[in-house]
Amino acid sequence: MKHFVLTLLGLLSFCLAIRAEVYSGECGDNGNNLTWTLDTETGKLVISGNGAMTQNPWRDYRNSIRIVEIQEGVTSIVNSAFADCSNLTNVTIAASVTRINYYAFLDCISLSNITIPNNATYIGSSAFEGCTNLLNIIIPCTTIESYAFQHCTNLKKITIKNGVKEIKK
Repeated sequence: MKHFVLTLLGLLSFCLAIRAEVYSGECGDNGNNLTWTLDTETGKLVISGNGAMTQNPWRDYRNSIRIVEIQEGVTSIVNSAFADCSNLTNVTIAASVTRINYYAFLDCISLSNITIPNNATYIGSSAFEGCTNLLNIIIPCTTIESYAFQHCTNLKKITIKNGVKEIKK
């Protein structure tokens, strides 16, 4: 019986190890060498390189994403980049990011922690719409498009820094 239990535990460990995978690829174009890596065991998606994010090839793995780290050198977040990543809880955005485009974090219902860098100048329409677990946010941008925070039902505090020139309805 002891041998059977040990064999079963070993087999179970092997199966769990198989499920944890690392995926990677490019998420920019025109030679801007942006890359992404997702470790499904930790749920961490890292985006690195230089330039604008132009695609979101991790869409098929969105249920595995729990943490996003956008590193220095990335300049913008593409439309719908993390939309429907329902298990995403924490996002770190480097100071080099100046644009958070349309629907970037749409319906990220578990998102509770995000810091928008001081260099950000633009938040697109519905960028954070449906982020029902978001409690507070500091916005340094000059332009905030319509519905950027629509249906953020638990949002208690929004701090808008000096320099905001336009908040669209």
